[in-house]
Amino acid sequence: MPNNKQFIFHRETGALYAPDGTFLKKVYCPYSGKTNKLTINFDKKAEYGSCNYCDDRILNIDTLPADEVIAQLLSDPDSCVHASAQAGKVIFIGADPVDEEDEETVYEADDQLVIRTARSLEEMNRAVKGGFWPDVRLVTFDTDRIHTKIAISQNTRTGEVVQLTDYRMAYRHNLQGAEDENGSVRDEWEEVIPFTFIYTDYRNFPVAAYLIPKGTPDGTKVVVADPIEDIVGWHWNQGDTSRAVDVPGIVKGMRVILKPEKQQVSRVVG
Repeated sequence: MPNNKQFIFHRETGALYAPDGTFLKKVYCPYSGKTNKLTINFDKKAEYGSCNYCDDRILNIDTLPADEVIAQLLSDPDSCVHASAQAGKVIFIGADPVDEEDEETVYEADDQLVIRTARSLEEMNRAVKGGFWPDVRLVTFDTDRIHTKIAISQNTRTGEVVQLTDYRMAYRHNLQGAEDENGSVRDEWEEVIPFTFIYTDYRNFPVAAYLIPKGTPDGTKVVVADPIEDIVGWHWNQGDTSRAVDVPGIVKGMRVILKPEKQQVSRVVG
């Protein structure tokens, strides 16, 4: 890297270098999902700001002395930073990932935007102030496809109650006076509630929203960490299933289009 008075930011890798070429950090924001754009809340003349979404302090490269920025980043590389092209404090090199489109998406598979989910009005409105667009949806429950089984056994001598989640556990709790290897009679258990499939993921608030950074181009590949919709992500051969996380999708018209057919389902046998 050449020695100059400006920081250097490589768009494709998100790497930030000091004016002398010293690597400082890889710039990445899990909320905006874009390596060269951070959501901030501060006066442009201020030396520090804060993130509207996570409240982390942000170093303002536009106004802070370069030596102070470098010292803080070398001591704490996880510090958040902000810089604008207009200020002229940073040289932006390399192609922006959004310029490299293919037929389906403007992001490569290893540069996917992570979409967070807000599950209260307070979260949604806080995100709006932080530069996000809430893709609002009604929360529904697919009790036919997402379910976990339980049974309840009770000790007929002591009254102890236990929950069973594995068919094989029922055998161990229904020995009805069988003797162990020492000749002692084991506790007797009675099935008071037979195995029943139940839904365990009910939500108190019936509305949720995917938080999309404003200006996200159509076709952007995303990963939804906490999907609003019930999609099977784990299946046990005893019939139990659980909700998927990190579901792939794309953004179109500031709406998240999930791709559940691309979701890998973990299958457990036992």
